[in-house]
Amino acid sequence: SRANSLAECFWLHSEGERRVLAQDWGFDGERRRLNLCSAAMALREIDPLALERMRAYFGEPVSFYFAWLNFYTRSLILPAVVGVAVYACYWLQYEIYLTFLIPGYAGVTMIWSTTFIETWKGRETVLRKQWNADALVLGEEARKGFRGKL
Repeated sequence: SRANSLAECFWLHSEGERRVLAQDWGFDGERRRLNLCSAAMALREIDPLALERMRAYFGEPVSFYFAWLNFYTRSLILPAVVGVAVYACYWLQYEIYLTFLIPGYAGVTMIWSTTFIETWKGRETVLRKQWNADALVLGEEARKGFRGKL
């Protein structure tokens, strides 16, 4: 029947669980929009219980994505603050801008990006061990016509 065809193509959601997940992530369950405090919620670390509920409901790949997204958003605070300070110096036309700030900002960005990647690898390893997801492949597989080493 047509109803069975739809059930086979789309995830059927549990309304109660969906509301709990929406509240965990800062969404207003009735109006389906972000609460005013959602931006502040994005800057704090994910509650492990909320992440575990998401994993139980959606599975590991979706949970890894949201864990990474939260980690990345929080990590962007440092380069954003430094970038605003550098831009303010540029806007105020300080002489120091070209000689020290541009190379300094490039150095900060380089150190930040390396630190971010290595710190995320550690966080991902912890999540993989907690969820027993070592066999989970999170990436693209080689194209069938690919020739060469991976």
